[in-house]
Amino acid sequence: MDPINEFRKEVAGNIEAQGKDRDIQDLSMRWFREAQRIRYSYNFSWLGRPIIQYPQDIVGMQELIWAVKPDLIIETGIARQIAAGRIAARGRTVAAPAAERIHRA
Repeated sequence: MDPINEFRKEVAGNIEAQGKDRDIQDLSMRWFREAQRIRYSYNFSWLGRPIIQYPQDIVGMQELIWAVKPDLIIETGIARQIAAGRIAARGRTVAAPAAERIHRA
């Protein structure tokens, strides 16, 4: 098996195990509540622009965009108009397939 498929298989197993682990779920919820209280998500930027997102959400979004390769991304309810648009734009700058048009509603 090639390294990429090995990685994907390992990730799938990790996700399944974590979904069944009550302790990690409880810990995650406690961390999330405290992170919200201290405005943790306000501490980050993407390509020099402030974002209101958790770093793991940005990574998850780029994984989704990379896997799906959408023709169109529609964002709603964004605070600073840069979430998926910035991620997709970054993909284009490294010659990765990404959305050509980004519409914000």
